[in-house]
Amino acid sequence: MFEEFKLEVDRRLSEGATRIETCMATISQDELWQKPATQLVSIGNLVNHLCGNISQWILKGLGEAEYVRQRDREFKEITGELPSVLGYRLRRTINEARSVVTKLTKSDLDREYTVQGCRETGVGILLHVVEHLSYHVGQITLHVKLIKGVDIGYYRGMDLDIQ
Repeated sequence: MFEEFKLEVDRRLSEGATRIETCMATISQDELWQKPATQLVSIGNLVNHLCGNISQWILKGLGEAEYVRQRDREFKEITGELPSVLGYRLRRTINEARSVVTKLTKSDLDREYTVQGCRETGVGILLHVVEHLSYHVGQITLHVKLIKGVDIGYYRGMDLDIQ
């Protein structure tokens, strides 16, 4: 069962990256860094945040890679990067995380780790990252829909009413 779980985590990580790349392909550099309201952050900041979160929780937490996160900067920094460059960094981070996930053993998933001061099992870490990614994919999707007034088309060509 744990192999199926890892495959599902892998699928969800890849799907999240693809959805964010789809969103970023529809916006300009200025729109990437545009804040929809003063209390909100830009799409670029959300992508930086996801790179930091995935790196801290999976690459360092489960993969034991060296990583020092500066979480506050993820929300404040406006680097002016192009959507394609930021998308590449996100995809690279997610692919590295997927590589870590494929190598995990059952004992790795059962073991407890400390990440961001939280005690979590390997399963808990993976659930956290997938849930967190999905949450921000929804925010990014909404940002793009509001900015561009378009349907992103994640399910284009699919009949979602099939039982």
